[in-house]
Amino acid sequence: MATDTNSPPPNSRPRVICHMVTGLDARVDVSSWCATEGVERSDQTDLYYELMRGFGARGYIVGRVTMAPYATGMAEDPGGAAPARRLHLGVNRDLPLAVVLDPSGKLHWESGVLDGEHLVMVLGPDVPDGHLRELASRSISYLVSPTQRIDPDWLLAELAEHFGATLMLVEGGGVINGLFLEAGLIDEFSLLMIPALDGREGARNLVETSRSMTELKLSLKSVEALEHQAVHLRYAVNRDTSVRVG
Repeated sequence: MATDTNSPPPNSRPRVICHMVTGLDARVDVSSWCATEGVERSDQTDLYYELMRGFGARGYIVGRVTMAPYATGMAEDPGGAAPARRLHLGVNRDLPLAVVLDPSGKLHWESGVLDGEHLVMVLGPDVPDGHLRELASRSISYLVSPTQRIDPDWLLAELAEHFGATLMLVEGGGVINGLFLEAGLIDEFSLLMIPALDGREGARNLVETSRSMTELKLSLKSVEALEHQAVHLRYAVNRDTSVRVG
């Protein structure tokens, strides 16, 4: 299974691997795929998570849309003193991290632990105090971005400083993957490809960005045939030519 032994990037930021499961058409909305004959989709999903754990990353980074189905808490301002406007560090932050980009503060959680992972919310500068108090009262860590469009360079620096991150996984959706790729911060793609198709026009893709990717250089690191008719593909991203593509 996947292990990661590469050295950190020269500027000591955390290494970033974009780890995704895709069909043959690089679409990522699993709920809309056709079936793989003779294979349960749950077995393929379990395989994805097994690969994910094998990297030994500090945690993963995802967007609001990806995590919305799991945010089952109620909105509630507990009141009290003005909250910290830059960051709050909750308890249990030694657990693996589930870092969620939610600039407008739309998600609400029951607690700071989700499936054994510590929630870290990444918020925009205009999120109201009441939402910050809600997160802090539930021991959810948060980082408040200085800009509404979250800078992935800033985010990685914060995760390294406050959570000791040296390797993070970026796991979608396509807009989040595109944000990190545009910034030249994805060092590798790890793709679990399964025999399935979506085919819908406008369906969610592996990477979604308005910028050209013609300057990128990818190179194959490994191919591994796995059970459940899946293939694990790993591609290195040339860091020198990927910085600030456009």
